Amino acid sequence: RASRETPDAGGAMESVATFGEVPDLSDACLVDYLQMAPTADVLEILRDEDPERAFGAKAQAALLRCLRHPVAIAHPPGRPYRERLLKLAVIAAERDGLELDDGVAEAHAEALCEPRTGDQWCHKTFVLDVAPREETTERKQRPVRITVRTHPNLFEGGTGCHEWAAGFALAELVASHAERFANKRVVEIGPGVGVAAIALAKITRPPYFASALTLLDRDNETLANLAANLELNGIPSRILKHKKHDDDDDEREAGDEDDEDDEDDSYDFAIPKTAKVSLSRLDWHDFDPARLASIRADVVVAADVLYDPTDVRALLDVAAALLGPREEAAGVLDEKKKKTRAEKKKNEPL
Repeated sequence: RASRETPDAGGAMESVATFGEVPDLSDACLVDYLQMAPTADVLEILRDEDPERAFGAKAQAALLRCLRHPVAIAHPPGRPYRERLLKLAVIAAERDGLELDDGVAEAHAEALCEPRTGDQWCHKTFVLDVAPREETTERKQRPVRITVRTHPNLFEGGTGCHEWAAGFALAELVASHAERFANKRVVEIGPGVGVAAIALAKITRPPYFASALTLLDRDNETLANLAANLELNGIPSRILKHKKHDDDDDEREAGDEDDEDDEDDSYDFAIPKTAKVSLSRLDWHDFDPARLASIRADVVVAADVLYDPTDVRALLDVAAALLGPREEAAGVLDEKKKKTRAEKKKNEPL
């Protein structure tokens, strides 16, 4: 299962999170804090630390534990979120007539003094409890940490730069049925911030190793953020640009600026060096079926991509081109947390 929905902090801790650093699922306040759960909910969980539900030493110590966790320091929730939570904590301690911890007061002062930039990008960290079917003690896999850079404002960041519930449903599906992706060429349409894609890359390990993972999206900003999120989760990448009318490949490191003249006539690829994962720009209303067929996808997955009725036919055409006229092809479509598997026989429409 995925933990409940969605990280600089006070204190002197200097350690930073490694790719393998996974928050404890039993620490409810830490999990909710890293996911940027509603501040009132986090405050209530912090109160549970005290037998009398007072916002005293125990509750404040739990808050500092969240603020000082290595993942929270390396990938902190947004400044406005931290400021709001700390303000509520100060008020709660005052209302209960209890002394405010110096660490909490210092963290609140630091949050208030942080520069108010126009950049609202923030980090959210989720923990996916991996429990594939037929799990054995020998093969038991640790929970997987998924950290994404996301934007709270849909008008500025776009729908592809925000996490959605259906993406977590798809990630849970991957975790529960990792064997379905073993030795398969997997394609995800509209990966957004990459929650399901990161799950696919991290969970599909031997003996459930997907032979290749291709991520298709049509928005350049979404793709740039997705490439950054792949690297953020220990999947380093390089950008490979393919011109539609040019057989030569142009490689460049992730983070390099796009060429000004590379607007509508290019496909962008980010291929992690440690896994067979690629990221490509694709307009599903204007694509080359032969190029998609060359991917030879075995499985096509998508989550919450049919919110615009005008995209339905185009997306199904893309899936059909990816799967091709083979004896068997499979697609998984996860729309608003509803999981549906479509199986098709040769020459039947997807």
